[in-house]
Amino acid sequence: MSANTLPAGLRPLDELDGTGITHFWGRGVCLKQTVIPKGAQIVQHRHNYAHLAYLVSGTVEVSTDSTKRVLTGPDAIEIPAGTHHGVRALTGAVWLCIHGTGEDQTPEAVDAITVAPINESEVDAIVRGFNEQKEG
Repeated sequence: MSANTLPAGLRPLDELDGTGITHFWGRGVCLKQTVIPKGAQIVQHRHNYAHLAYLVSGTVEVSTDSTKRVLTGPDAIEIPAGTHHGVRALTGAVWLCIHGTGEDQTPEAVDAITVAPINESEVDAIVRGFNEQKEG
């Protein structure tokens, strides 16, 4: 997805400073590692395949069709096929997506991810609330 076709205010994840996307291809599987800076948000999207998302490090808020969860790495969440999901980095994070490969799951399809503008005050408020909940 090119920046020209995105709604106003969104950019491809690989154009955001502090990010990095690396693919590891194996027999029938793709592991995609994404380095996400604090405050970046991977907007809601869905895939026609299920996948496992593994948070190596950092803290993120994961939103799905029916839930909103804060994860602190190391942790994992299964995303069923067809489920809308998005990720907001509450700290810098390393995020892995692991899924089977097929004809429709090319590197280009895997990378069709966009980010919303960073809102530091909103992210800081979420982190404060999460920390207060852990302490309480």
